[in-house]
Amino acid sequence: MSYNRKGALRQLLRPRLYVCRQCIRRQHTLARGERPTARWAAEDADPAVRQAQWEEQAGNIRSGSQQSMLSVLEARGFVKDVAGGRKALDWLLTQKRIGAYVGVDPTAPSLHVGHLLPLMALYWMYIHGYHTVSLLGGGTVQIGDPSGRTSARSRQALAVQSMNVESIQGQLERLWTNVNCLGIKHQYSQYTNRRFDMLNNRDWLEKLSAIELMRDLGSGMRLGPMLNRDSVQVRMHSGEGMAISEFSYPLFQAYDWWTMYKNQGVQLQIGGSDQYGNICAGMDAVSHMRKIHHTGNVANEEDETRTAPYGLTTPLLTTASGEKLAKALAMPSG
Repeated sequence: MSYNRKGALRQLLRPRLYVCRQCIRRQHTLARGERPTARWAAEDADPAVRQAQWEEQAGNIRSGSQQSMLSVLEARGFVKDVAGGRKALDWLLTQKRIGAYVGVDPTAPSLHVGHLLPLMALYWMYIHGYHTVSLLGGGTVQIGDPSGRTSARSRQALAVQSMNVESIQGQLERLWTNVNCLGIKHQYSQYTNRRFDMLNNRDWLEKLSAIELMRDLGSGMRLGPMLNRDSVQVRMHSGEGMAISEFSYPLFQAYDWWTMYKNQGVQLQIGGSDQYGNICAGMDAVSHMRKIHHTGNVANEEDETRTAPYGLTTPLLTTASGEKLAKALAMPSG
């Protein structure tokens, strides 16, 4: 038997994940934003039953008979750093169904393997009942994130950016479909209240004026921390320098977080460890905006812990020599 025939036979004999067609149809409906018919999404479950289950789960975590959400992520290798304090975030995730998000800038026509770790952490939170958001950077991609780069990105044509946005949005929709199918297959509780959103920051950044951004958000950002960020230091010492547009990128990313904090209750940002500086800048910005809009007045330390923003970074996927895996290792589009 030839090598090719042997390989084909092994492919045929390999066990494959089975998900019934009915589950797939239901979850494609969910991915399109329509009302799902699957009870697993818990849309029709009694709110009192869902709340009772959540409180029972919190009690089990406090008694030590069940892992907390943060402990689950740590045990699976999804946590490198926690911004805002591990103890505080662990307490918050036990007490409250906070919102969490992962942002993806469509700089290429496909997600790559480096995107998967933050997204997998987000999917685990979704499975356990938290409100989760995958944010497509249709607006920020026009500026370009300088994190981890020694030179500026080449400017892309608008047609290319639009194609990338459409392609990656389709991939994210398929990933959400698969997550829901796996939740059904592995019989996670149907009474857990699950909610996810797919958003595009272009929807609000196109309406944002430069004056509003500088007046509100810019007034709370300090040059010292921004200049000390690794991405800035690398570029300055390399002689390449950095454009004002790239330097200002954290302001727009922070405005994304503030918008979702205000409208969707998103208190946690998840990203790769190279995003730690952007995440910390976003936390400071959200705290500043809360004070401006009078949502930051709290009575005690517990109230502050309950309403503050937090960050979580996942380890970077690297080569054997320790270098960050290139984006050339892209996910298949089909």
